[in-house]
Amino acid sequence: MSCFSAPTGIAFFSSIFGTPTENISLINKAEIIVPSYKTRKVVVPERPLAPGSIQIRSIANNPNFSENALKEEYSLIQKIVGFWATQQIVDYLIYEKKSLSDDSISYREIVPYPKNGLQLWQQLKVLWNISFGAPSQSNNLRFSEVTKFTNYEVFSRPYVNKIEDIQEIVKGTDPFCRETVIEKQWVFKGTEVNVLYDAAPIANGDKKFHFLIIPQRHCEKFSDLTESEYVESQQLSQHLADFCKKEGCDTAFIFQKTGERAGQSVNHCHLHLVATATKTQQLFGKLTVFKNMLIGASGLSEDELKNRVNNLRVKLVNLTGKKDD
Repeated sequence: MSCFSAPTGIAFFSSIFGTPTENISLINKAEIIVPSYKTRKVVVPERPLAPGSIQIRSIANNPNFSENALKEEYSLIQKIVGFWATQQIVDYLIYEKKSLSDDSISYREIVPYPKNGLQLWQQLKVLWNISFGAPSQSNNLRFSEVTKFTNYEVFSRPYVNKIEDIQEIVKGTDPFCRETVIEKQWVFKGTEVNVLYDAAPIANGDKKFHFLIIPQRHCEKFSDLTESEYVESQQLSQHLADFCKKEGCDTAFIFQKTGERAGQSVNHCHLHLVATATKTQQLFGKLTVFKNMLIGASGLSEDELKNRVNNLRVKLVNLTGKKDD
């Protein structure tokens, strides 16, 4: 029997999020829910992609991608990864699977990669759970997970992002800060964020896409993102998902990796959006990820990349309803 009961967990979450106790509930013993904001709630999932995973979901029965909702989401994720940083966990994955064929509500799962354990094994286990489903964990384990936040008082305060100066030597080695790379790969230029086409795509073809959504400013990890960069990134990902749906895609996988353990290979924060049309393509894409993890990725030829990029620039010129300059 767990010494951490449901009422104890509810009272605890109330203290760290600054939320009235009556607003926190355990629904059918399947979800521990903390509706700490107007549009978003924190969920300790029954089937986490990895131990310690946390999900951010919409409170309403329909997705809300308004600017205010995205700001709330940004603040919640920053608080979660900020807590992990105090526990020496600085590597994490932010993952979302979005169905483009219906209006089902998706959610973001933030997956920690602690320093203990083999890096490749951690990545393979998460990818396996994404591909074939994660095992369930007991309510006791999920309640014990929230005890890790007990002494993290920052949860009850407004989040304030502190942008640190980036060393020029680090910026100089970043391919996403090189104009030559940007010119070869950009398909849409936003206000603070650009959309590139991946030079070594997981999915590629008439009904397969692999986009990269990157801040124009050099920043290395999610916690370096500003609120406005996050909002624009998420808005662009929604526009790209709509575009992929019109092109015949059925599913979009949206993910961002922070840290080497989570699989980040370029020290510039960036969001992947991979869209596929069939389950066969999804399986092939996942197998490609397995292959890339084991032996490395193979890129497109210069001609293939150029043709793909030029074609997409034309199609995406009105991505947000406003022509790119």
